[in-house]
Amino acid sequence: MQSIETLLIFSAVCIALTSTPGPDMLLIASRTVAQGRTAGFLTLAGVQVGTVVHAIVAALGLSQLMLHVPAIYEMIRWAGAAYLLWRAWKTI
Repeated sequence: MQSIETLLIFSAVCIALTSTPGPDMLLIASRTVAQGRTAGFLTLAGVQVGTVVHAIVAALGLSQLMLHVPAIYEMIRWAGAAYLLWRAWKTI
Protein backbone atom coordinates (compact mmCIF):
# COMPACT_ATOMS: atom_id res chain seq x y z
CA MET A 1 0.00 0.00 0.00
CA GLN A 2 1.17 3.51 -0.81
CA SER A 3 1.95 6.00 1.91
CA ILE A 4 -0.45 8.86 2.56
CA GLU A 5 2.15 11.37 1.32
CA THR A 6 2.44 9.58 -2.02
CA LEU A 7 -1.33 9.44 -2.34
CA LEU A 8 -1.68 13.16 -1.60
CA ILE A 9 1.01 14.11 -4.12
CA PHE A 10 -0.55 11.86 -6.76
CA SER A 11 -4.00 13.34 -6.07
CA ALA A 12 -2.70 16.90 -6.33
CA VAL A 13 -1.01 16.19 -9.66
CA CYS A 14 -4.18 14.50 -10.99
CA ILE A 15 -6.30 17.49 -10.00
CA ALA A 16 -3.83 19.91 -11.62
CA LEU A 17 -3.74 17.94 -14.87
CA THR A 18 -7.50 17.50 -14.97
CA SER A 19 -8.27 21.16 -14.32
CA THR A 20 -5.97 22.58 -17.01
CA PRO A 21 -7.42 22.94 -20.49
CA GLY A 22 -5.96 20.75 -23.19
CA PRO A 23 -6.30 20.35 -26.94
CA ASP A 24 -9.78 18.87 -26.58
CA MET A 25 -10.96 22.00 -24.76
CA LEU A 26 -9.54 24.15 -27.55
CA LEU A 27 -11.37 22.03 -30.12
CA ILE A 28 -14.67 22.25 -28.24
CA ALA A 29 -14.35 26.02 -27.74
CA SER A 30 -13.42 26.71 -31.35
CA ARG A 31 -16.24 24.54 -32.72
CA THR A 32 -18.71 26.25 -30.39
CA VAL A 33 -17.61 29.75 -31.43
CA ALA A 34 -17.44 28.93 -35.15
CA GLN A 35 -20.46 26.64 -35.58
CA GLY A 36 -22.69 27.20 -32.60
CA ARG A 37 -23.80 25.58 -29.42
CA THR A 38 -25.04 22.31 -30.98
CA ALA A 39 -21.71 21.66 -32.70
CA GLY A 40 -19.92 22.34 -29.42
CA PHE A 41 -22.09 19.87 -27.53
CA LEU A 42 -21.65 17.24 -30.24
CA THR A 43 -17.88 17.71 -30.10
CA LEU A 44 -18.00 17.40 -26.32
CA ALA A 45 -20.01 14.18 -26.65
CA GLY A 46 -17.44 12.80 -29.09
CA VAL A 47 -14.55 13.61 -26.77
CA GLN A 48 -16.32 11.98 -23.83
CA VAL A 49 -17.21 8.85 -25.81
CA GLY A 50 -13.57 8.56 -26.85
CA THR A 51 -12.45 8.92 -23.24
CA VAL A 52 -14.86 6.24 -22.03
CA VAL A 53 -13.87 3.83 -24.83
CA HIS A 54 -10.19 4.41 -24.03
CA ALA A 55 -10.79 3.71 -20.34
CA ILE A 56 -12.75 0.53 -21.08
CA VAL A 57 -10.11 -0.75 -23.50
CA ALA A 58 -7.35 -0.02 -20.98
CA ALA A 59 -9.32 -1.74 -18.22
CA LEU A 60 -9.78 -4.83 -20.39
CA GLY A 61 -6.04 -5.07 -20.90
CA LEU A 62 -5.68 -4.23 -24.59
CA SER A 63 -2.48 -2.33 -23.78
CA GLN A 64 -0.87 -5.49 -22.43
CA LEU A 65 -2.05 -7.46 -25.44
CA MET A 66 -0.51 -4.91 -27.81
CA LEU A 67 2.79 -5.10 -25.90
CA HIS A 68 2.92 -8.85 -26.31
CA VAL A 69 1.61 -8.99 -29.90
CA PRO A 70 3.03 -6.00 -31.82
CA ALA A 71 1.12 -6.98 -34.98
CA ILE A 72 -2.16 -6.06 -33.26
CA TYR A 73 -0.75 -2.63 -32.42
CA GLU A 74 0.29 -2.13 -36.05
CA MET A 75 -3.16 -3.15 -37.31
CA ILE A 76 -4.88 -0.70 -34.95
CA ARG A 77 -2.41 2.05 -35.87
CA TRP A 78 -2.89 1.58 -39.62
CA ALA A 79 -6.67 1.35 -39.23
CA GLY A 80 -6.61 4.67 -37.37
CA ALA A 81 -4.43 6.26 -40.06
CA ALA A 82 -6.77 4.99 -42.79
CA TYR A 83 -9.77 6.38 -40.93
CA LEU A 84 -8.12 9.80 -40.57
CA LEU A 85 -7.22 9.84 -44.26
CA TRP A 86 -10.79 8.90 -45.17
CA ARG A 87 -12.13 11.71 -42.94
CA ALA A 88 -9.69 14.17 -44.54
CA TRP A 89 -10.79 13.10 -48.02
CA LYS A 90 -14.47 13.52 -47.09
CA THR A 91 -13.72 16.95 -45.62
CA ILE A 92 -11.92 18.14 -48.75
